Amino acid sequence: MDTSHGLFKRCSCLDDVGRPLNSSCSRLQERGHGSWYFRVELPLGRNGRRRQLRRGGFSSRDAAKQACDYLRDPTVGDPSRALVSTAQWLQLWLDTRLGPRESTMQTYRHHVRNYLIPYLGGRSCGSSPTLGCRRCSPR
Repeated sequence: MDTSHGLFKRCSCLDDVGRPLNSSCSRLQERGHGSWYFRVELPLGRNGRRRQLRRGGFSSRDAAKQACDYLRDPTVGDPSRALVSTAQWLQLWLDTRLGPRESTMQTYRHHVRNYLIPYLGGRSCGSSPTLGCRRCSPR
């Protein structure tokens, strides 16, 4: 694991008892086995507890690092080549909200889940949202 960037590789193989091996699988050195993930420290939660964001499914270490760097600082690199989908960004946005009351967060989650992700979720963060927004708007 590359702890300097929170990058790691894991798979869904199981041991003899049926527990996930995750990053301790002996086959992770094989090309094409497992996928790359990144972990980012988030601000402390309202209760003062540590929070982390983990995203994975990247085919290479470089792809995971690029997505992690982009989430840490969106001005890094060309956002039109972002490896982060709008759905992933919206989930990150929801996960990092600290200020609103719980009832407001429920409304945000409802709108993101029912309106934004179905229409815009598969798009890259760097792509123009104009077409997707036109599809969302009721006319």
